[in-house]
Amino acid sequence: MAFVNGAGVVSKRQGAAVSSRSRTVVSANIVDTVIKRAADDSKKVANAAALAAIAGSLMVPVAATALTRGDIQNLTYMQVKGTGTANRCPEVVASVKGNIKLDEGKVYKLVDLCLEPKSFQVEEEKTSRKGEVKREFVSTKLMTRATYTLAGVEGDLVAKGGKITFTEKDGIDYAATTVQLPGGERVPFLFTIKELVATSEGTGNTITNATEFGSEESSSAPLLPCRYPKAAQKQKLRRSLSFQVNLVHSHLDGTVSDVEHLVSLLEELILSLRSVSFPRGKGDGAEGQDELFKETNKVFDVTDGSIEMAVNKIDPETKEIAEFFVSEQLSDTDMGAKAPKKILLKGVFYGRIED
Repeated sequence: MAFVNGAGVVSKRQGAAVSSRSRTVVSANIVDTVIKRAADDSKKVANAAALAAIAGSLMVPVAATALTRGDIQNLTYMQVKGTGTANRCPEVVASVKGNIKLDEGKVYKLVDLCLEPKSFQVEEEKTSRKGEVKREFVSTKLMTRATYTLAGVEGDLVAKGGKITFTEKDGIDYAATTVQLPGGERVPFLFTIKELVATSEGTGNTITNATEFGSEESSSAPLLPCRYPKAAQKQKLRRSLSFQVNLVHSHLDGTVSDVEHLVSLLEELILSLRSVSFPRGKGDGAEGQDELFKETNKVFDVTDGSIEMAVNKIDPETKEIAEFFVSEQLSDTDMGAKAPKKILLKGVFYGRIED
């Protein structure tokens, strides 16, 4: 470096050397930074893999874990909230196969009865390639949140004459549920065992692993609107007309015979008008009413279903029973506006016997 008038001057050869050393230092810094970041990323990946392995070993799916009655009772509100556990039935995990003996004629209580559907199917018509139409159950998509399980149901359990009969009395014995067919149609229905009477045969007065409770499907007539016979209808009409005519007669002069004569004339006129059928024409308000008849004339239908419950798990000490059920019932009719569909439910149940 030379000095001119007291100031330092760098030659071209010295400047090139300095610039080269600067580029070398910068390149070294970049390489160090890249290596450091790569090492940090490697550590993050390793930590993430370790955490994933730990989480995989701890986070077991809820459905794969058996929950007994004691396990559910020991859970706090925050442990149950948002997990779907409240919609699950307890399970019996007893490994021993035993039986529960019931005394003849004694009334026991079947309490904590819980039914949890696992499969929802709807009967539909399907056309084969040959053009044959057949009905079969198709799988559906559940649209209802985790509120479709029946729980806390209880009733009487009586062994008599080689049969064991369960009669449902109380509890959360119905749940409004909606499923969606593959085509997009939604089918609402009321999953219920209200007033259930289920009987077991073949195992005597003992509940074993071969015990099956079943209810027979029975037909029930719909609740129809009340219709008066012709004589009663005519008498009701006369009373109504007499009241109205007497109301008018109280403000006018006339005899009793005049009132009776007027009532008879009005009665004949109304009855004759009821028997006349007027032709329907455009603009009379009757056009298109046939399609809306069921929509505007509601009917309250009560339909029955059937259920079978197969006992396969028993704990003789706690008198708990559990395993599978199959239920068949009809869907909603919108108060008679549409034809019901047949619903097939399959799931698990749990119950406990008390003296």
